[in-house]
Amino acid sequence: MSELAGNTRNPQFKKPYESALVRTANGEGDFIDLFQDEFEKLNPEASLAKIFHPHNRDQVSPDATNDEVIAFLKTQAESALDGVEIIIEKRVNSFGVSQPTIQKQTGSNRIYVELPGVVDKESVRRRLQATANLEFFEVYDNAIDGIGNKLIGAESELSKFLALPVVEEVVVDTNATVDTSALALTETEIQPKLEKIFYQMLILKRTLLR
Repeated sequence: MSELAGNTRNPQFKKPYESALVRTANGEGDFIDLFQDEFEKLNPEASLAKIFHPHNRDQVSPDATNDEVIAFLKTQAESALDGVEIIIEKRVNSFGVSQPTIQKQTGSNRIYVELPGVVDKESVRRRLQATANLEFFEVYDNAIDGIGNKLIGAESELSKFLALPVVEEVVVDTNATVDTSALALTETEIQPKLEKIFYQMLILKRTLLR
């Protein structure tokens, strides 16, 4: 609700909001209904539309009644709770628990979860309460960048190189002792690294050319 109100610090919103939180924690009823009760008690002539319309112009009209705004808030809360229920179901399924119970508790904005046979309760709690991370990666468009053709060319050159023995020219001082262990180490390290690069390029090329 706070986000729908633009995280406003307006005391007309903050005071009834905080009071509703306390009353909800005490089990007095639905949070949104309690918020409306507190708002209208503290601000008899105020309009909820003035608080929520600027941040939800497509859903809340500037002249909406308080009951209409409350109906909007309940719809948003129900939708959010449905999303949370789906996420919890997916996480519970990863535990491999048989016959789990996942139920929305109407009016409390809570979801009841029962997992029979769970031993490590704290680990399960942490995984259920963990915040999801959305990551973005920059990708190449093969049609525009032509990276697929570049990889094909690089693959061909690398294949030829891998087929050749690793040769390193060394200038040897006939009057000094040459430590060949360092040279041998370099040769044994080069081949695996090049092969790793080769296979990574193969995977990337197949992905881009699908």
